[in-house]
Amino acid sequence: MKRLITNLLQIALTLALLYWVFRDPEKRAEMLTALGQAKPSWLIAAFLSLGAGFLLQVTRWRWLLLTQSIELPPLRIVRLYFIGLFFNIFLPGGTGGDLVKIFYAARETPDKKYGAAMSVILDRVFGMLALILLSGVICAVYFPILISTPKTQVLLSIMAAIFAASLAVVGAAWIVEAFRLAEKLPQWIPLRSSILELAAGFSAVARRPRTVLACIGISLPAHCLMFLCFYFVARAFSEPLGLAQIFTALPMIQTISSLPISFGGLGVREELFQQILGALYQFPAGIAVLISISGYALVVLWGLVGGVIYATYQSSVGGKVSLHAAQLAAEKVEHELESPRE
Repeated sequence: MKRLITNLLQIALTLALLYWVFRDPEKRAEMLTALGQAKPSWLIAAFLSLGAGFLLQVTRWRWLLLTQSIELPPLRIVRLYFIGLFFNIFLPGGTGGDLVKIFYAARETPDKKYGAAMSVILDRVFGMLALILLSGVICAVYFPILISTPKTQVLLSIMAAIFAASLAVVGAAWIVEAFRLAEKLPQWIPLRSSILELAAGFSAVARRPRTVLACIGISLPAHCLMFLCFYFVARAFSEPLGLAQIFTALPMIQTISSLPISFGGLGVREELFQQILGALYQFPAGIAVLISISGYALVVLWGLVGGVIYATYQSSVGGKVSLHAAQLAAEKVEHELESPRE
């Protein structure tokens, strides 16, 4: 019941944010004009750039599966990844797809359910660490620009706070694993379950520093390709916006919109695009919103590819399983990760 109420509130907030973003008739007219003059070749480039980024993420997940001694055919891993992408987009909460990936990967290797869950959790962690690293470099290079307006100063501070909190959890998990403190971790510690999950995951890669570096290394170009997607979309609708301008804005946009405020970041992302690009570069609000919503539409399009795969997917052990049953099974595995292990 609690999850249902949370999801309903998230959807309601999403609708309210979208109304707020699109309420101005002049902005809507500006968007329609730009849409009518769009250059399809740039949109195709954006779609392919996004797909290339997803394939790099597939490679990262495959490496993490191997650290758990889970070997699946590459094509099956690709299919499971895009099934997860489909559910991450179309299920409220943003992690439903991760649970589905855990379930199907565990179903392929029934004796390694724990390892399947760990691979998905670590996949998300290494992606986050790479985003922090990339954002840090971008912010260091363009810091004078980013602090040039009060609005971006506030947003930069919010992004820094999110990154600091994330690194604090990761650091705590590493300490718990390094000093075997799982059983001694008090119940009152904030985010205790997340710390224990990550600690268990780090135990699997602690002796594989090359894998850690490789996963972070491959995540960097994956994020760059995602950023490049929005640049290509911007070129489809407008000439003046440059690559550097898009890259200065996207760390703040991607980080803040990833918070579970709205469904898939809808509304939050669009508002951030128009506020940041407007504040830094006096960019038209309507075009900024169009870039944001079009970039997200391309993500949804790739998610629909995952939906088609899901509709036709057959596990190697055979048979179809309902989404509800898959989520329950995956949540059970995830819950087991929160218990200290010997």
